[in-house]
Amino acid sequence: MDTQRNRLGEVMAATRERVFLRPLGGGREWEAKPSALRPMTPGGERGRCAGCDRIKRARREATARGDAEGMARAATLMGLHQREAHV
Repeated sequence: MDTQRNRLGEVMAATRERVFLRPLGGGREWEAKPSALRPMTPGGERGRCAGCDRIKRARREATARGDAEGMARAATLMGLHQREAHV
């Protein structure tokens, strides 16, 4: 969690002075100071998004039905949602 920008990210590279992160769903990297970062809290930031939960539920339901098109649609929606809501 980049506390300076209030953004979730995945660490891609790090030095003592800089950390390079990218959004969880992919996208453009950004640079942060190590002192501005903290781990995500268990069941915290990532688990609080109603949009993520809704898309995950749709994918589980499509999987249970054996609906390959529905599973693919949910995967696409999750990527779009991650870029729009969590960047």
